[in-house]
Amino acid sequence: YQGGPCPAFMPPSPPGLPHRGALGQRLAAGACARETAAEPAALSRRCTIHAGAWGGGTDSLSQPAAFRALKSGCAGLRAALRIRVVSISKTRERWAEEACDDYAGRVRKFGVELQQTTLRPAPGPPVSTAERQKEEEGRELLSQVDPSERLVVLDERGALLTSHELAELLREYADDGIRSVTFAIGGASGHSPAVRARASVVLSLSKMVMNHQIARVVLLEQLYRAYTILRGVPYHK
Repeated sequence: YQGGPCPAFMPPSPPGLPHRGALGQRLAAGACARETAAEPAALSRRCTIHAGAWGGGTDSLSQPAAFRALKSGCAGLRAALRIRVVSISKTRERWAEEACDDYAGRVRKFGVELQQTTLRPAPGPPVSTAERQKEEEGRELLSQVDPSERLVVLDERGALLTSHELAELLREYADDGIRSVTFAIGGASGHSPAVRARASVVLSLSKMVMNHQIARVVLLEQLYRAYTILRGVPYHK
């Protein structure tokens, strides 16, 4: 799901959909995204939620006290999110589909409406240029996104979050009254500038580039892990 240069990973939220949560505000403001690929340590440090947001010190949310605060605040989510995972790919291997369906089914058991959508890639090199391919795929992807919903774009140079931070982001969306969130995995040439401009947040699953099928499995597992954190299910350790 790699993409081209991205000068601002966290553009402002769509009109009428402000980020009220501390993490969402920080991501939307671009605090985690102005670093370049040459500054991974600075990016990682900036993207850590600190316990100070919960009235504590400067330890990260992996600390027990901060985790208890997150868990207590998330035990009763105000609204259930509708989550869609949209990927651009012509390959759908059985092992990946089975793994994705397994984790998607686990997420749905928490009362979350989760959908998976696979879009066909546009013609690329040598038939067309990579830029034109990204533009065509971007138009198709954006046609799937409602103006009122959040768009979370995956890019290896996006913000790196911990599992607890992803759980917190989902909780903030629910508390803000957001009903629908789409996670987008781009095609072989990456995401178009239009897609990144529309994104509420751009996240990275890893500093390494990964196959889109693996990225989808990892994303769905992390969504399941996030909901086990929110609901206090003994899965995340």
